[in-house]
Amino acid sequence: MGFWKIIREPPAKSFPVRLTADVPPEGGDARWRARWWFWAGLLLIALLPRLLAAWQWNILWSDTVSYLAEAKALAAGDFQRAFAPRGLNVFPLILVWLQKTGWDICITGEWWSVAMGTLAILPLFGWIRRQFNVQVAMLAVILYAFHPKLVIFCPLIMRDPTFWFFFNLSIYLFWRAITESRWWLYLTAGLALTLCVHTRTEGWFLLPSFLLWSGIRVIASRATWARTVLGTGVCLAVIPVSIALVNLTWLRDCPHWGIIPSASSRQLAHWLGSFRPSVAEEAKPAKSPGQGVAGTSPASKASKRPPARPARADGSERFRPVDFRLVRKTGLRFVKAYTYAYGFLALVGLWIWRRVWIRPEHQALVLMGIILVVAVYVNFMPDDAVDIRYCLPLVLVSFPWMALGLLSIANGLMAVTGRRVVWNDSRRGVLVVALLAVVVALGTFDTRAVSGTFMHRQAALGKWIAEHYGAGETLAACVEDDRLLLYYSQGLKCHRILYPQFTKGWAVRVLKVDPPRVFVIDCGPELNDEDSTIRDFLREALKLGYRRVSADQLPPECGRMIVLVLGDDGSKNGTSLDGKRRCNGPKKSAAALIPSLFGEAAPGQVGQEAHPRAVARLERHEDSAMGQGLRVVESYSMFRDVFADDHDRVI
Repeated sequence: MGFWKIIREPPAKSFPVRLTADVPPEGGDARWRARWWFWAGLLLIALLPRLLAAWQWNILWSDTVSYLAEAKALAAGDFQRAFAPRGLNVFPLILVWLQKTGWDICITGEWWSVAMGTLAILPLFGWIRRQFNVQVAMLAVILYAFHPKLVIFCPLIMRDPTFWFFFNLSIYLFWRAITESRWWLYLTAGLALTLCVHTRTEGWFLLPSFLLWSGIRVIASRATWARTVLGTGVCLAVIPVSIALVNLTWLRDCPHWGIIPSASSRQLAHWLGSFRPSVAEEAKPAKSPGQGVAGTSPASKASKRPPARPARADGSERFRPVDFRLVRKTGLRFVKAYTYAYGFLALVGLWIWRRVWIRPEHQALVLMGIILVVAVYVNFMPDDAVDIRYCLPLVLVSFPWMALGLLSIANGLMAVTGRRVVWNDSRRGVLVVALLAVVVALGTFDTRAVSGTFMHRQAALGKWIAEHYGAGETLAACVEDDRLLLYYSQGLKCHRILYPQFTKGWAVRVLKVDPPRVFVIDCGPELNDEDSTIRDFLREALKLGYRRVSADQLPPECGRMIVLVLGDDGSKNGTSLDGKRRCNGPKKSAAALIPSLFGEAAPGQVGQEAHPRAVARLERHEDSAMGQGLRVVESYSMFRDVFADDHDRVI
């Protein structure tokens, strides 16, 4: 059955219940079989947009720097450094294996991601076909192939494309196992789930869905309930058994075992702790009977008003379990992950096919989505910025409803124009293809990576620093993320100073206590060198021997950056620090910049303190080495000894 014949068929009026049937059918269109050219065509459809994205992207992503460092440490046998950030993870192992091929890791890593993002279309097609039918699966995988967010992240050397493959493979194998009751399917589903949960933490959210599927099957089928219970136990037992085998053999010298990353555990514990009242609130004395509202002046009311975010007795910041500002931001992240066109299709499909969507067998993945939404919100709490990649698992399980939404819109248009147009199968197929083209065209407006611009700036400036001043220099940067700057400049270490810290004069204290060779300030449209905070800092830097590099001496991408250099060679290409050269944009106070500068988070920003609440926590930390209350986010380089001569390479 070819593509055109599948597309032009009338959509199904309903789909059979598979999980609660005594003998469930094999899947949608059980007797359907495809030839090799059908699968080759699917892979080609998914590959072409990813090849275009890979051709347009020619630098590393900031997260890639961390993954490459972990892979190098793992190859050297330094398990503590390799597994400290994310625990036991599959992706550094893949990078180590790719390095052993002898090819440039930046090239092989890119094509590995492209291959995984392309191959993910096969298990996606498989589980959607078995839950619905061939037509829905075909439209769903075409929408997956051109989804803008899944395309722009695919060629990057990151865990996500590999995770998408394992994620869909786990759903496909477990659905087959639960409906066909075959032992080898339960075992392979457990292996796929093990790889999934140790690629990204979001893989653990599939566990409740699988348990719900098993419970539904146990209740519905008396003939297979024992096999279902034992098979599910085998599937879930693969995870701890695999972890134990790896830790007892290959990682026997590793100082600790890791199942769930410690950062995720801390964030969950922090959120759960926010439901408890603080010690200060519990110890707050009750209002005395004689203390009336009328006898309280407005001034005393204001002075006794509790802070917006009260602190706990131990000095740590207390979060509200539900913050409506963060709820709104979480919702916006999911909207951006779906994009407007694809999100509209999903909503239409869920509403029109709500009698199918409400079935227990489909509610299992809805449960996964609810857990994911809560997890994204919890991640927002400490950083106030979460990457949309965290939302993509929910997008992946929404593709069948997007396909059904597309078919519903086509049916609606045919019903409206039925009196003027005679709709046969061929015209129906043309209409469906035209709607697909419209959705894909609308999606092209969302194919820009939000953080790509600043990453190109940092890569260009890092190469410029390495070329003019050599490797091993100490840097300081007031930027969104300093990993690419440190990597491409081959720097020894980098003091990362946040914008709120910069406004409090901490940057001047860095110059006095531990003066870096190069100081970088990434200006935005709202910030320019006429701002009083910037000008005061530049004057202090001038007194300490720094010179500003002229904008025409910097790479073209870095025209909005202020670059200061310590030493005489900085004055050759520089201008006076009090000069009138400025970044474009209206004058605005630095204090007003914090919300706008941190409204969009860069991928990989989780864990980097980037919000005033995080700065408040930094202020409470003791740092005897810097002295005088100096608080600086300092990133030590693992790259000088880990990377030999990879710094000037690009993907």
